[in-house]
Formats: sequence, C-alpha cells, structure tokens
Amino acid sequence: MKNCPRIIVTLGMAIAATVFLQTQPATAVSADLAKKCRDLAIKAHPYTVPGMKAGNAEGQRAYFKDCIEKGGNMSADHQTPDLKRAEPDKPAGNIGPN
Repeated sequence: MKNCPRIIVTLGMAIAATVFLQTQPATAVSADLAKKCRDLAIKAHPYTVPGMKAGNAEGQRAYFKDCIEKGGNMSADHQTPDLKRAEPDKPAGNIGPN
C-alpha cells in the first residue's frame, strides 16, 4: 500500500505525457481545392502524346503539391522547373516527336 500513491502519480504523468505529445491530425484537402489544383497542374504541364519517352507527370505532381500548399492561389506566371529542359531556346524533351 505504500507504493499505491506513487504508482497512481506515475500512471497519471504517463497519461498526461501521452495526451500532450500526440500530434495534431492533418487537415483534409477539400474536393474543390483538389479539382482546382488538378486543373491548374494540367494547364501548366499538359499531357504528352502516348508513346513519348519523356513524360510530365513529375511536373504535374510538383505543381499540384505546390498549389495545395498555397491553397490554390497560384500566380499565372508560376511554372515549376522542367528538369528535362537542356537549353532555354529549345523546347523541353517532352514536346514533339522523338
């Protein structure tokens, strides 16, 4: 019986620590925001012709993620960098026939 108060205090501290250390759940993305960002990502990085070696899915994903983080407030001149673009005067590798 001597250890009963000590056990109760220790258990209470463990429960309190568990409650305070829990992370907050992530907020869900609304369907309207997801649709808006998807449309903007497709406009910024249009689909490629089937059969092309290079695709633009990476660019769409990066743009979509950036759009979600900014709450859909993307400027018209915002473009994620195209890693396949070798020279600024030439089109990207995913444009035109191979």
